[in-house]
Amino acid sequence: MYELQTNFKAATASTLGGGGVIPAEDIQIDTISAGSIDVAWHVAVPATVMTEVASLVTTMASAPAAISVPDPVTGNTVTASAMAAPTVYAEPDVDCVGEWTTCDESCSRFFDISVVASGSGQDCSYRCVYR
Repeated sequence: MYELQTNFKAATASTLGGGGVIPAEDIQIDTISAGSIDVAWHVAVPATVMTEVASLVTTMASAPAAISVPDPVTGNTVTASAMAAPTVYAEPDVDCVGEWTTCDESCSRFFDISVVASGSGQDCSYRCVYR
C-alpha cells in the first residue's frame, strides 16, 4: 500500500499545473479503499494559495486519465476514471481563550488555555510575572 501511495503522490504532483508546482510530500492521502482503488486526498498548502491550487486540481479533474500509477499488487497500471471537484477548506479564525488559575499553596499560578488559536485568530496574551 505504501508503494501505491508514493506512486499516486508522484503522479499527482507531476500532473498538477504541468508538474513542479506542488511537491509530492505536500499531497496527503486521507484514505484508500480497495476494489476499484478509491483514493481520498488533499494538498497541504498555505491559505494564501488555496484557491489557485483548487483551480489546478479542477483542471486536472477535467482530464482524470492524466493520473496513472502502477498497482504494486497486480503490476497493472491503474488510470483514474473520475475525480471529484476539489473542496477548499480554510482553517477557521478562532481566538485563543484562557485564564490564569488561582494561586496554589506555594502561590504558583498557570495560564490555562481552553481554546487554542487557529487560522488568523488572536493568540492568548499573557505575561509571566515573577515576584
